[in-house]
Amino acid sequence: MVFGIIYVSWRPDGRKVYVGKTIRTLPRRWQAHVRAASRGNPSAFACALRKYGAGSMLPKQIDYADSEEELNRKEIFWIRALGARTMGYNMTDGGEGIVGYKHSAESLQKIQAASLGKKYAKGHHHTDEQRRQISRANMGNHHARGYHHTNDARRRIGLASKGNKNSVGRCPPEAERLKMREAQQRRRQRERTIFIAK
Repeated sequence: MVFGIIYVSWRPDGRKVYVGKTIRTLPRRWQAHVRAASRGNPSAFACALRKYGAGSMLPKQIDYADSEEELNRKEIFWIRALGARTMGYNMTDGGEGIVGYKHSAESLQKIQAASLGKKYAKGHHHTDEQRRQISRANMGNHHARGYHHTNDARRRIGLASKGNKNSVGRCPPEAERLKMREAQQRRRQRERTIFIAK
């Protein structure tokens, strides 16, 4: 059974590529890329999507994996094979996390300057007066300051809250969970088939 897929997205002139992996369907993953780009994500790939347009860089599936480990290995392989890290839009070597990412000298200086002199309250002790002020500020109901429900309102709220609404906290039996899992897998397979057919 397929665990996830490896996909590529080429720049319109074919000179640069982005290699990605997903356990979702490709259309859903692509929507997330487009949304991130439209919200101003500063990554190289998001900048390329804004510059060339998402419609001109549509992704294509190039590989699949049956486990998470295999998916990570294949992402690393394809990033190296296509030069997506050195001559493409990938910012890391691939696999799990941000392996291989290196901050520039300028960003390291900014990080250092921003953290100089900050101790983030480590070992800090409040004075007795500060403690009293914090205590006073935290007393009482801050969401409806001073408001008290009438007894009738309390009774109606209690009645409305009784019972299990919208299956909150319900743990379905194993057979039902299996049916839901199979339905989700069929839906994902249908979406993959539709996307590949396009």
